[in-house]
Amino acid sequence: MRASSAPSTILDDAGPALAAAERLLIAARAGTRARVAAAGGIDAAQHAAHGLAWLATTVEALRQILGWARRLEDAGKLGLIERGLLAAAYGEYLAQIAGGIPMNQTELIRPAQLGVPAGEIAQFAAAAAGLIETGTSDALKAGIARAIAEQSEPGAAGDHGLDETLQHFQGGMRRFAAAEVAPHAHRWHL
Repeated sequence: MRASSAPSTILDDAGPALAAAERLLIAARAGTRARVAAAGGIDAAQHAAHGLAWLATTVEALRQILGWARRLEDAGKLGLIERGLLAAAYGEYLAQIAGGIPMNQTELIRPAQLGVPAGEIAQFAAAAAGLIETGTSDALKAGIARAIAEQSEPGAAGDHGLDETLQHFQGGMRRFAAAEVAPHAHRWHL
């Protein structure tokens, strides 16, 4: 399902949101560095150092998914599904940065714990608010699901931007899953 004329500003909005996340990461690096120094070393500030790694990874994920979308846009392949996936990824990752990145099932890291000043956290939250609201909405998720269901190839979820070899591998895995996993999946789940 392609709709190159579909109204969407996700590419326009994602760039500034990524820039805001990168600024927050810079502030978190400085804050974490200060916390490590004040604690007398990395061992005493392990939670902050670990959290900084999670934040850096989340910002890199934002950078990479935007790069994927821009490559598809340049190739004329950025359709409704891909735009929806970009919006959903941005909404979720920005919400995690703002509210707490889960480092495991019981441990979150928040910008304030990384020494990010409250003003910078507020600036990030303001820059990310629209994409968080849109990208985490039930309407967006339902729209992605409808668009996937309307595709001619069952189970496909947009253009992944894979090269020919990886597309071939993906097709083989999809055929294997349809033949060997899907017939038994419900029974295995029960």
